Amino acid sequence: MKKVSIFIVLVLFWIVLLFPKAIVWKNFIGYLETKDIKIETRATQDLKYKFIAKDLKISYKGMNIAQIKSLSLKPWLLYDEVNFKTAKLNKNVPILKGLNISQLKATYDILHPTLIKAKGGSGYGDFTITVWILKHKGVVLLKSDHINNSFLRGYFKKTKDGMRYEFSY
Repeated sequence: MKKVSIFIVLVLFWIVLLFPKAIVWKNFIGYLETKDIKIETRATQDLKYKFIAKDLKISYKGMNIAQIKSLSLKPWLLYDEVNFKTAKLNKNVPILKGLNISQLKATYDILHPTLIKAKGGSGYGDFTITVWILKHKGVVLLKSDHINNSFLRGYFKKTKDGMRYEFSY
């Protein structure tokens, strides 16, 4: 039984390590293009333990939405991790004009695959995001106790933990 367990763990480890992440990335981009979302990258690297895409430009129906300096995907055995560095929304996006996200780390694990948790930092301060996929809802919690943008202030509620925004989709 011990040898079978070790064999299963090693097989799973090698599947994750040798999995062709670039093919998954190309299929993901192809799927987004059917939804009128276009992602252009300057360079991609498929390292053994992570996939890196650099200088991403995201467009929706021909309108430039955002630019991301670096994105890395790390598939592990028990959880997956996505990291963004220096994401900037275009100034033409009406609600969050020029939002800059300095870093974002999103994870989900195999015990709760429909729950995504993210932490990051932005021009509005540090934040955490929790999204329940099957319930179609989520929460954004800004660690600061105030927001300078008067438009956004109407959506966030002040709590003891910071400014909270609940959304559904």
